Amino acid sequence: MKYKDELQIMKQLGIDSWRNLSKDKIIKFSGMMPDMDKEVMMKIIDKFPEFRLFAKDVLNNFEANYKSTLDANNENQKDIHNMFNDLRRILEDQLNKEEISFEEKKYYIDKLFECRDKEIQHDIINKKFLLDMAKNVVIIAGGTLLAAIVFIGGKALINQSNSNDNYFDNDNDNDNDYE
Repeated sequence: MKYKDELQIMKQLGIDSWRNLSKDKIIKFSGMMPDMDKEVMMKIIDKFPEFRLFAKDVLNNFEANYKSTLDANNENQKDIHNMFNDLRRILEDQLNKEEISFEEKKYYIDKLFECRDKEIQHDIINKKFLLDMAKNVVIIAGGTLLAAIVFIGGKALINQSNSNDNYFDNDNDNDNDYE
C-alpha cells in the first residue's frame, strides 16, 4: 500500500494527531516508511525531528524495565530455592529420626525426590522465561534501532534525492545556455 497523505498514515496508526504517537506506534510508523510517498514522509519527519532521541528513550526505558524484571526474578528465585531448601531440611530431619519405620523412611525419601524434581522443573521453567525475555530484548531493541536507522537513513536518502533533483534541474538550465 502506498500512503499518499498524512491522514492515511495516522488512520493506519490509530492516532488523530502526531502528538499521540506513542513509543510502540513509532516502531510501526518506521515499518510503514518504505510505503510512504516521499514528500508525505518528509513532511511527517519534519514534525518530530527528535525521533533519534525518542528511540534512545525507548531503549533506555526498555533496558530499565528489563533490568527491573531480572532483579525481581532473581529475588523470586532465591526465595523459591530457600523454600525448597527448608522443605528438604524438614524432610531430612524427619528421615533421620531413629524411631520411624521403614515405610516412613521410604515416604520421606520419596518426598525428597519429589522436592528435587519440582525444583528442577521450576528451574527449567525459569530458564525458559529468561530465554524468552532475552529474545524479546533482541526483537524490541533491534526493532527500535532498525526504526531509527530507517528513519535517519530514509531522511538522508530523501535529502540526497532532493539535492540530486536540484542538481539535474540546475544542469538543465545550463544546457539551455549552450543552445
